[in-house]
Amino acid sequence: MKKLIFIFFIITFLWSCEKINTRDDLKSGNDFKLNSIQKITITHDNGLLIAGVYDSKLNFIKTDANFNVEWIKDDYEWGIYEMGTFGGLSTYAFEVINLFQNNNGNFFCIGSLMQGGCVISLSIMFIELYLDGEEIKKKELESHYYNDAISTPNEGYLLSGVGILKLDKNINISWENAYPFGEPFIGKVIYTLEGSYAMTAYDDSNGRMSIKIVESDGSESMTKEFDYNEINHEERGFDLIELETGGFIITGRSRTHDEPWDMDCGIARLTASGEKIWSQSLGTPSDEWFDEVIYYEGNEIIVQGSVGNPGDTVQKTILYKYNLDGEIINSLTTDRIGPLLYHPNGYFIKYQQEEEDCIHFEKIPLNDLFD
Repeated sequence: MKKLIFIFFIITFLWSCEKINTRDDLKSGNDFKLNSIQKITITHDNGLLIAGVYDSKLNFIKTDANFNVEWIKDDYEWGIYEMGTFGGLSTYAFEVINLFQNNNGNFFCIGSLMQGGCVISLSIMFIELYLDGEEIKKKELESHYYNDAISTPNEGYLLSGVGILKLDKNINISWENAYPFGEPFIGKVIYTLEGSYAMTAYDDSNGRMSIKIVESDGSESMTKEFDYNEINHEERGFDLIELETGGFIITGRSRTHDEPWDMDCGIARLTASGEKIWSQSLGTPSDEWFDEVIYYEGNEIIVQGSVGNPGDTVQKTILYKYNLDGEIINSLTTDRIGPLLYHPNGYFIKYQQEEEDCIHFEKIPLNDLFD
C-alpha cells in the first residue's frame, strides 16, 4: 500500500512539473521566447498573467512578481493561414481583448475570433482557467466586432464595439444596444463610481467624438460631444479614466480631414456631465497619438503614446506627465516599447521586443520613469 502511495505521488509530481513549464526554452533571465505579447494583467498575488504568441500558438504564462514562471498553457491556436485544396485561403486568427482575474480567483480571457475562407465570420471567444492554468471552460459567441471588454460587479461582462453587449456570469446575453453600421462606434468602457458605464464613442459619418453614460439596465442617460481642439478634425478616444473628484480624463488622437492627414495626440478633462474643462492637441509632422493613461494618483496622471505607424521609418514611444489642470510636468521620447503596466509595489512593468522571438522584461521604479 505504501509503495502504491509513493508511486502515486511520484506520478503526480512529474505531471505537475510538466504542467508548470512545457517549454524548456521559454525563458532566459528576464527574456521570454515569444513573438509578441497581446495582454498582461497583474494577478491577486502580485504576479503576472501574460497572454503571448509563439509559433502560432497562444501562450498563457503565469509568473511571480520577479518574472519566475509558475506555469504555462500553450495549446491554443492563435493565427493559422493555410491554402485549401483548391487554392482558397483559410483563416483562423484570435486576438486577446482583455485578460483579468475574477473575484473567485479564476483567470478569464476574452478575445475576438476571425475565421473562414472566402467568407469571414466574427465571434467572441471566452476562456476560463483555474489558478493552476487548467481550463475550466471555453465558449464561443457569434457576434459582430467588439474591441473592448470589462468584468462587471455582478460577475458578468460588458463588451463594446459596434454596439454594447451585456453578459451574465454564464455568458448569456442580458441586454444589447446595437448601433447599425457602427454609428457611433463604441471605444473604451469603464464602470463608474455611480454604478453606471461610461464610454467613448465616435461617429464615422461626421468624425465627431462623444462620451456616453449607460445605466446598468442598458438605458442611455447621457451623450455629450466634445473635442480636443476647435479645428475641424476627425477625433477618437482610445482611453478613459474616472477621477476620484468626479469627471473623466479621455486620451486619443486628432487627425486633419485633408492632406497630409496629420495625426496628433489628444487629451481632455470633462466634468461628470460631459462638459469640457480643458483639452490639448499636440504633435509634430509625424503621426502620433495617446494610447492610454498608465498612472493616476492624486493630482497627476501619466499618459503613454506612440509615434509612427507600422512600417514607418521612425517608431517611438512617448510619455507625458500631466497635473489635473492640464499642465505638462514632464515628457519623454524613447524607443518603441509595449504598454507599461503599473504594479502596486511602486514600479512599472516594461517589456520590449529585442529580436523576432525575444521579449525582454524589466521593472522601472515610478520615480525613475522619466530619467
